Amino acid sequence: PLGNGVELIKKALIKAEDLGKKNKYKINLVYISAPKYRIECTAPDYLTAKEQLDQLTVLISNEIKKSGGLCEIIKKK
Repeated sequence: PLGNGVELIKKALIKAEDLGKKNKYKINLVYISAPKYRIECTAPDYLTAKEQLDQLTVLISNEIKKSGGLCEIIKKK
């Protein structure tokens, strides 16, 4: 197991936050408790929010997996 998991997660979330700022998404990344995080997204309609969240979750998942970690995304409406 990797000993730098917190740093890997932090790096992935920062990249997602940067993407959100670049694309002017209204997002909020929330730490719940290890290892749970929540991404909140506000958009004019459901499809826009879904597209934005899909982009962010793919980025986060890819970053964590690329570093040898495991990532599970649970989507709730």
